[in-house]
Amino acid sequence: MNVVIVAGGTAGHINPGISIANTIKKHYPEANITFIGTRYGLEGKLVPKAGYEIRFIHSKGLSKNPIKLLKTVVANSEGLFEAKKILEELKPKIVIGMGGYVCAPVLFVAKKMLKIPVFIHESNSIAGKTNKFIGNFADGIAVGFERTKGEFKRSKYVFVTGNPINQAFFNIIKTPESENSVLIYGGSQGAKGINDTVIELINKEKLSYKIIYATGEKNYIDVKNRIINSNNNDIEILPYINNMPDMFSRVSLVVARAGALTISELKASNMPAILIPLPTAAENHQEFNARAFCEENTCEMILEKDLNEKILDEKIEKMLKIKSSNNNSKEENADEKIFELIQPFLIK
Repeated sequence: MNVVIVAGGTAGHINPGISIANTIKKHYPEANITFIGTRYGLEGKLVPKAGYEIRFIHSKGLSKNPIKLLKTVVANSEGLFEAKKILEELKPKIVIGMGGYVCAPVLFVAKKMLKIPVFIHESNSIAGKTNKFIGNFADGIAVGFERTKGEFKRSKYVFVTGNPINQAFFNIIKTPESENSVLIYGGSQGAKGINDTVIELINKEKLSYKIIYATGEKNYIDVKNRIINSNNNDIEILPYINNMPDMFSRVSLVVARAGALTISELKASNMPAILIPLPTAAENHQEFNARAFCEENTCEMILEKDLNEKILDEKIEKMLKIKSSNNNSKEENADEKIFELIQPFLIK
């Protein structure tokens, strides 16, 4: 039994795909699962690390720049032929798209040219353009939020499942060092606004709490070079976090963006948070995510336009004194819900 999962770009697309792959393997150990992505994102690193094969095709997102747009057309045209070759070789039972522009050529070829069933998952509250396009012909659509169903008005097969996450988030056991520790990260690619503020915070004065700080791999050296006061503070600086559940066990507070995957992980682990929504997110969906989360959980939100080291320090100090409230909106197991939706295709 062959299954293809397509995911590209950020960990927010790739890690949920890995979670679904793990769930399929739990039910069908004999399943052969292959990922398809591009060489430009994190998939080339994260997928093999999780133990799965990945194939690469050419694909680029749309651009308003005429020269870049031409390159996009060329890359995606090449990607169509590459995708067709891979799918004809694997003959998968189903192709599952997790997001990212690489999904468009692969799922289009699968459904329209090879008549292979396709299924997509949309994790954000506002659907991406690629998933909206694929939603017009997908055999099934899973969404992370109730409000997202309205983004796929032309499809009758839209199901609210929540977002697939590592099941370890449901069973976080705090370590002794977590009591006065804060984890700060800006997503798999890092975040300049957060990085600049944290650097100022570390350099300004001695802090009363420990910081575990993930900069994003491309920013790591620059951040390390700009920190001059680390000897006066208990700081652990990392380029990237490979095991987020383990990291959650070491802290009592998280400072992060408000992407859909982050929100789901915070819910599952009942983790207090300070959320700094990405201001350039499509239709400002991260602020929507943050406001919804903060209404029901131990949470503060800082808009990036208001972010500085003083405000961040004050919020951290305040949140560390508050014990986590009971979380009545704990995230459900989305992996099993999605598996139930795709299982009929696997047994055909």
